[in-house]
Amino acid sequence: GAIDPVSLRDVLVASAIEAQEFIGTACPRVEAPSPLEFLRGYVAPNQPCVITGAISHWPAVRKWQGEEGDEYLSSKFGEHKIKINATPNGRGDAVLDNRYFVLPEERSMTFRDFLSGMRSGPDVLYLSHQNDNLRVQLEGIILGDVDASLPFADQALGLLPDAVNMWVGPAAAVTTLHKDHYENLYAVVRGKKHFTLYPPTTLPLLYPARYTPKQYRKDPGEG
Repeated sequence: GAIDPVSLRDVLVASAIEAQEFIGTACPRVEAPSPLEFLRGYVAPNQPCVITGAISHWPAVRKWQGEEGDEYLSSKFGEHKIKINATPNGRGDAVLDNRYFVLPEERSMTFRDFLSGMRSGPDVLYLSHQNDNLRVQLEGIILGDVDASLPFADQALGLLPDAVNMWVGPAAAVTTLHKDHYENLYAVVRGKKHFTLYPPTTLPLLYPARYTPKQYRKDPGEG
């Protein structure tokens, strides 16, 4: 006979809760682990963690802070052309009105104009391309300030990063729920980043669906 959708959902919820109790909800903090510690404790069991002390030696941690940091970055590559994502509300690649999956508008501007527009609005500007932009768009100009990889992770994973990205945005910029198919390390040089993580067991409860694709476009007559 037909499966009762209510009963099926109850089973899925119970299974997800049981799996979560087994996996746990902790996201431990670990001080600059060795490659072996990182591999055994976090990569192999798919355990997310917060790593401290791994980038404290980067010059960017000192040079990129506050208004002086903005001036420094502008002097470094302020006239360099970059591509950024723009939305009216900070939510690019997001579901709108439960009908559309809306992509951000892509704009080209200098890094100096991006920093200015990011702070003045009204649109939410976000440098967030995932195309190895640190080495491609920014041509590696700031690789003296940051490293292109983290040695302990290189050794643990047995390879160098496929892409190294620089993301810059205001608090209003939000990356909506998604799934990545590769390992990620996110280094916070300035400000803070909030992550919400769901284990694979919750997939049946996240209401996957198909939406009509759209893209934001600003009317040239608007400010």
